[in-house]
Amino acid sequence: MNYPCTRKNALRRLLTLTAALVLLSSLLAGCFGKGKDPDPTDDTGNLPNLVDDSTTPSSDPSSAPTNADIPENTAIVKVQVNVRSSPSNTAPIISQLDAGEQSEVLMLKTIHGIEWAYLSQGWVPCESLDMSHVTLTSDSTDTPASTDPTADTPTETTKATEPDNSGSQTSTTGKSYGVVTAKELNIRSEADKDSTRVGSYTYGTRLTFTETKNGWGKTNKGWVSLKYVYVDGDSGSNGCTGVVTASSGLNVRSGPGSNYDKIKTLAKGEKVTVKERIKIDGTYWGYASGGWICMDYVDVDGETNNNNNNNNTTTTGNGTVTGNGLYIRSGAGTDYDTVGSLKKGDRVTIQETQTVDGVKWGRISQGWICLTYVKMD
Repeated sequence: MNYPCTRKNALRRLLTLTAALVLLSSLLAGCFGKGKDPDPTDDTGNLPNLVDDSTTPSSDPSSAPTNADIPENTAIVKVQVNVRSSPSNTAPIISQLDAGEQSEVLMLKTIHGIEWAYLSQGWVPCESLDMSHVTLTSDSTDTPASTDPTADTPTETTKATEPDNSGSQTSTTGKSYGVVTAKELNIRSEADKDSTRVGSYTYGTRLTFTETKNGWGKTNKGWVSLKYVYVDGDSGSNGCTGVVTASSGLNVRSGPGSNYDKIKTLAKGEKVTVKERIKIDGTYWGYASGGWICMDYVDVDGETNNNNNNNNTTTTGNGTVTGNGLYIRSGAGTDYDTVGSLKKGDRVTIQETQTVDGVKWGRISQGWICLTYVKMD
């Protein structure tokens, strides 16, 4: 029996399916027929670029940062340095900056012959900064000390003198470390020179401070004047630069002595900037590279015979007094009698130098003066 209607329906369905396949092929050709993917195995060895060029770092050396990229009035830290709340080595430590860090200089101020830069983080001595991109000038002259030459001034390290506590109180918590630089340093019950004396520290004692306030530091025994303490990281009066001479490397330690923990090692020939040198048990130790190194293994620039223990070094040179009311004493040290005084700007000729308890003294025709407050020519 014939079924003409069924054959016609089947033929119609076949034609419809064929048309659909043709249409689908056309659509696919429109999506993928616009180009050919690169062959990762072609003869040139070039792989397809699968990364957007806009996100790939340029290898053009002209795109690397240059001095021209450093903003005006930006200082670069040369060596690790303490940041302080005011322009003084006795002011509380706020933080530290590491070598290579950059910061904008907001103000410059000169205090007792030392130029300080005010950064967003606080105050830092300019000698620890690369100031080649700074165009500011100091907007303040030295803060004057007493104009009376017979009055006590902070120009010398004395045994029982402590700073006045007048003015605002600035307190900073957090550990810092230091070394006593006075023969005997009073310990007080409070951060005040008139508070009860509860003991004393001797020269060279290693101190840990849990708090600093208005020029005072708190230890586990009480408060001491930071005027008579070298605080790790400060720029002292007996700093230098040099080269490591130890053949097997020079240990950097957490304190001034071989009994302190080793932090790292400096290689022979490595250049170091020593921020301060202090004599401990007959050996000079210097603060450099974030810790303490034995100066016996450093060839100091400008010093003959590697003379780090320069207790009796004869030199001749001229200089200018930078402190007001600078005492002249009969000998090198605060234990000697006062025989006169000098005012800021006076010219002196240094005939000989001695380092006593970590402080350098110079002999002039009238006697001895503390060289912390003399700028040599």
